[in-house]
Amino acid sequence: MMKALKGLSLFGGLAVVLTLFFVIGCSNYTPVQSTDPDPVELGGIAFGERSLQLSEASTLEEFDSGYIEKSTGGTIEIERGDYVHEFVVEPYAIEQSTTITVRSVNEVILGKDMVLFEFGPDGLDFEVAAKLAFEIAEINGDATSANLYYYDPVEKKWIYQDSVSVVEGIAEFEINHFSKYAISD
Repeated sequence: MMKALKGLSLFGGLAVVLTLFFVIGCSNYTPVQSTDPDPVELGGIAFGERSLQLSEASTLEEFDSGYIEKSTGGTIEIERGDYVHEFVVEPYAIEQSTTITVRSVNEVILGKDMVLFEFGPDGLDFEVAAKLAFEIAEINGDATSANLYYYDPVEKKWIYQDSVSVVEGIAEFEINHFSKYAISD
């Protein structure tokens, strides 16, 4: 009788443990579940509710970010292979200290090879224009000027913003608000 109770008790304990593993394993939260609110998805880059679909020729580049203090400003280095571009925020150019994120891809836009930048947080405006310093050699080492376009989500099209001269290999653009930006030679 004791052996039968031990066997039954062992079997019951094992059933409870297996049930717990099953319930915990099937929950919506697991330790390996992604908590990234802005995941990169195959075939496109997800930016919150929006998604930028990439052409087959596009290549996903580094994700860069930096915490920018309101009172001191700061610089974020955007590393893309052999090239390092800089995004510079002047002191008191933003309303409050914040983390700025940058994602970039190579993309054909308006029939041209361009480098596209997506900055976050979405909708950030600058009291004093930020600067995007772009190493033009990434797209054309012989270029003497570069063009900046931004994407207008209302019009659903790319809008020409500015053309600047290349000085010592750098094209420097002013950025007044966050949007999608594209640079060409």
